[in-house]
Amino acid sequence: MEKNNQKNNQNYYDIAIVGAGPAGATFAKLLAEQKPDLKIVLLHDHQPERQKPCGGLLSPDAQKKLAEHQITLPKEILADPQIFAVRTVDLKQNLDCTYQRHYLNMDRYAFDEWLISLIPNKTTIMRQRYIKVIREDNDFILTLSSGQVLRSHYLVAADGAGSSIRRTFFPEKKTNNYTAIQQWFKRKDFDRAEFYCVFDPETSDSYSWFFNKNEYIVYGGAFPKQNSRELFEAQKSKFAKQMNYDLSDLVRTEACQVVFPRKFNEFFLGKENIFLLGEAAGLISASSFEGISYAIDSAEKLANAFAKVPIHSKPMKYYQNAMRKMKIKLWLKMHKRNILCQPFLRRLIMKSKITAINLKE
Repeated sequence: MEKNNQKNNQNYYDIAIVGAGPAGATFAKLLAEQKPDLKIVLLHDHQPERQKPCGGLLSPDAQKKLAEHQITLPKEILADPQIFAVRTVDLKQNLDCTYQRHYLNMDRYAFDEWLISLIPNKTTIMRQRYIKVIREDNDFILTLSSGQVLRSHYLVAADGAGSSIRRTFFPEKKTNNYTAIQQWFKRKDFDRAEFYCVFDPETSDSYSWFFNKNEYIVYGGAFPKQNSRELFEAQKSKFAKQMNYDLSDLVRTEACQVVFPRKFNEFFLGKENIFLLGEAAGLISASSFEGISYAIDSAEKLANAFAKVPIHSKPMKYYQNAMRKMKIKLWLKMHKRNILCQPFLRRLIMKSKITAINLKE
C-alpha cells in the first residue's frame, strides 16, 4: 500500500534523467514518444554564461543520426562561417596539411536548448541541479538545489565526463579524463576564416582546435590534468606566433573534464536500474573527441530498450546488447588516436599528403 501511495505522489517518477545535453534531451524525447504512459523528469541547469568547452561542430555522423529521426536543423542554430576544410598543423615538427571535412558550425548552447524544446510537453523539465541522490529500496531519492525531493524508480545519467552519478554509485568505474580548456577572443580579421586541428607533443599528447564563430575566434584543447592551464597557455602562445593570430582580446575562458578513453572497460553502461548515456558512459571518440553522434545513438538504443521491454522487467540487458557494436567502434578509435597522436607516425601521414587538399593561391 505504501509503495502505491508513493507512485501516486506527484513527486514520484518512473524515470529521472540527470543532464540535458544531446544524450539526455534525445532520450527524453524518444522515450516520451514511444512510452507516453511513463512519468519522466529531466533535470539540468544549462546557463549561457557557463557553457561547456566544445567546438560546436556537428559531425557527419551526428547529422546522419538527426536525419534518421527526420529532424532538421533550424538556421538560427548555425554560426558563421561554415567550413569545408580543416587545416592540420604540428607546431613542433612544422607540418601543415589541409583536409576536406563536412562539419556544420553551430552555436552549441542554442543546439542543446533546441533539442530540449523538442521534448513532448508531458515530460517534466526542471532547470535545477540535484545536490544529493541515494538509493532507497529499489528506488532513488533525489534532493534538488531548491530543496525539493523527488523519487524515481530508474535513474539515467547523462551528466557528461565528470558524471556525479557514475562517481556516486560506481566509484570503481573510473575514466581517463583530461582537462578541456577553451578561450573566446574578439575576431578582428574577418577575411581569415580558418579551422585548425593543432598538434604539439611538447604540451599535450592530445590535440587542440581553433575556429571562427560569428564575431569570435576560439582556441581550445585537451590537456593532462596536472599543470593543464600552463600547458594550454604555452601551446596557445606558440600557435598564435606561428600562425600569426592576435589572441590578446580575451572575452571568456571555459573549462571542464573531457573523457579521453584508453581502455575498453572505460565504456560502462550502468547496472540494474542505473543507466549511463553519452560521455557519462565514456562514449566519445578518442581520436576526435566527437561525442554528439554517440550521445544521440546511445539515447536511441536506451529508449528502444524501455520501449521493447516491460517497464518492470530488466531493460539493461537489451541496452547492453544493443551497444556492443558502438563499443567496438570506439575501441577502434582508440587505436586511431594512438596513430594520429604519435609524432613519428603523424609525420609520415602528413608528409605523404594522402587525402590532403592542394590549396590554390
